[in-house]
Amino acid sequence: MPDVNIANTTGALLVGLIIATWLFGCLCVQTYSYFQTYTTDGAYRKALVSTLFALNAFDLALWANTMYYWLILNFTDISKQGDNNWSLDVYQFSNTFISWACQMFFAWRVWRISQSNYLITGVIIFFSCLQLGK
Repeated sequence: MPDVNIANTTGALLVGLIIATWLFGCLCVQTYSYFQTYTTDGAYRKALVSTLFALNAFDLALWANTMYYWLILNFTDISKQGDNNWSLDVYQFSNTFISWACQMFFAWRVWRISQSNYLITGVIIFFSCLQLGK
C-alpha cells in the first residue's frame, strides 16, 4: 500500500469543517438579526428562513458525522478514508436542495422586480432545476 499523507487528505477536510462551523455561527447571527429586524414579513418568508436555517444546521451535523467516521472511527484504516458513509450521501442531497431553494427564492424575487419577465425568470428556474437534477 502506498504511503498516504493524511494531512493532505482529511486534514484539509477538517479545516473545511472548522470554517463551516464558523460560518454557521455567522448564519445564526444573520437569522437572529432577520427575525429582529423584519418583524412584518409574511409567514411564508419566515418559514423559508427557518427551514433553511434548520437544514443548514442538519448539513453541518451530517458533515461532522462524516468527519467523525473518517478521522475517529477509521483513523487507522487508510483504505476507508475515501469511503462514502450514509451521512455524506444525505449531506450531498440536502446541500443541493438548500441551493435549489435559495435559487428559487431568487427567481421569485426576480419575477417580482422584473414585472413578470418570463424569459429571465424561466432561465433562472431552468438552471436551478438542472442543478437539482444532476
